[in-house]
Amino acid sequence: MEKLIKSGHPKPLDPTPLPKNPSASFKPNLYCAYHQGTSHLTNSCYRLHHTIQDLIDDGTLAMPPLPP
Repeated sequence: MEKLIKSGHPKPLDPTPLPKNPSASFKPNLYCAYHQGTSHLTNSCYRLHHTIQDLIDDGTLAMPPLPP
């Protein structure tokens, strides 16, 4: 997924500031390249997964080949 972001599809979201009162589930040691922020990993970003699927559905991205 980080390879897709580096290619410009999809474009990363604008970074947001850290929350003033983070919840107990907030994980500052994890980084998401799509959100350009902390709390989860890029590979587990649901918003990125949905964005990529939308790009495949509208023909902007081709479906990746299946592994052997």
